[in-house]
Amino acid sequence: MGEYFRDRGEDALIVYDDLSKQAVAYRQISLLLRRPPGREAFPGDVFYLHSRLLERAARVNAEYVEAFTKGEVKGKNRFSDRAADYRNAGG
Repeated sequence: MGEYFRDRGEDALIVYDDLSKQAVAYRQISLLLRRPPGREAFPGDVFYLHSRLLERAARVNAEYVEAFTKGEVKGKNRFSDRAADYRNAGG
């Protein structure tokens, strides 16, 4: 759902509290489908799925990152003032 808003150019925040419940559900589905368990009784690809999920959540707009590193991000971003403080402290 967050990807939908991100792809439309809007801001989106995704927070993952715990992925263990998803892993347990995925293990149960995999056992029902007769897929062999892997490490720690989980299917071998559950860790791959989690890494893909977290990487997808971390995608950001390249223009935003560039503006953030230059200290040009305005608005509700509390870090933009800190970036300016660090730049100005050097000289």
